[in-house]
Amino acid sequence: MPRAHTHLVRAAAVSAVVALSAAGCSAADPENDPWEQVDGGAVEALEPDPTTAPTSPSPAPSPTDEPELVEEPAPVDPTVEQPAVEPVSEADPEPREDDSPSRGGTRDPEPSAPEPTTPAPTTPGGGSPTTGPGVDAGLTDPGALRTVPASGLKDGEVLQNARITGDMVVTGKDVTLKNVQVDGEIILRGSGATVTDSKVGALSVSGAAGVTISRVEISGASGKDGIHVTSDTGRVTDLVIEDSRIHSPAVTANSHYDGIQVRGVDGLTLRGNSFELGPHKPQLNAAIFLQEANGGNTNVTIDDNYVDGGGFTLYLAGKNVAITNNTFGPNGRWGLVYPKSDTSSVAFRGNVWAESGSKASLG
Repeated sequence: MPRAHTHLVRAAAVSAVVALSAAGCSAADPENDPWEQVDGGAVEALEPDPTTAPTSPSPAPSPTDEPELVEEPAPVDPTVEQPAVEPVSEADPEPREDDSPSRGGTRDPEPSAPEPTTPAPTTPGGGSPTTGPGVDAGLTDPGALRTVPASGLKDGEVLQNARITGDMVVTGKDVTLKNVQVDGEIILRGSGATVTDSKVGALSVSGAAGVTISRVEISGASGKDGIHVTSDTGRVTDLVIEDSRIHSPAVTANSHYDGIQVRGVDGLTLRGNSFELGPHKPQLNAAIFLQEANGGNTNVTIDDNYVDGGGFTLYLAGKNVAITNNTFGPNGRWGLVYPKSDTSSVAFRGNVWAESGSKASLG
């Protein structure tokens, strides 16, 4: 460029600086001023120095350990009806109004688990808790049996070494059955009856007083409770069931099985028995079920038994009930005692769990 033109450009630049100063722009900071004096007063725009190191950025702050944010649920409009959420649960163990707990509903698949180890058989008795199933009950001489027709038996009659292939109804008073096999159900309606050393599919008592069941094996009647105290034809009084074995329920699809179901009694003793319902099935209610019916249950003693199985092992309703020195097995599905049981008049002491030997309690 001709020198004259250079002076003109520099003069123009000086004029621009003067104009900027007049407009209030400060050039007092030489480090921030984009212009530099050259040639005795002229200024030129500074080009960036390519050799200048870039300014190092401030180090990023170290992250702090903050709690993980949990997404809050979306607010629910109270004016809009929300769909009901049905809980996934097992069947309600609420007792039925007729005679047994309900087992309706869909069940979750059962978790796989090792089969419980059956304790070594012992014979109850002697005033201490049993340690497992295995009461020595049943026929004393199976080879002596002869098949006979069912008979109501007369007062004071004795039936011995006999087999009944169906059901049998006993109406006579003070009758005795010994070493007898009844394939179906034996129904006792006569007071003072005694059944010993026998084997029956099921046993029922109604309207009788002073009945004694001793060393009897009870199993096999399809769809029947082991023992059913109905009191439908009159309230049962002073019933003794001892040293007997109630086991292996023969349930059907619609069964509501109990080892013993009591629907009204005044004076019941269960001593030295073995109630063995086994691993849970939907048709199993309770090993021992005291139901409030036909005048209720009073003066009940449950002592020195082995008791195992059922939805809940015990359903209790009664006055002056003593549950003592019993051993409870592991197969109660939901627990030992049905939560809505009336335990206000229950004495519960000296009871243990079979597997651990630890103390059992109503709670």
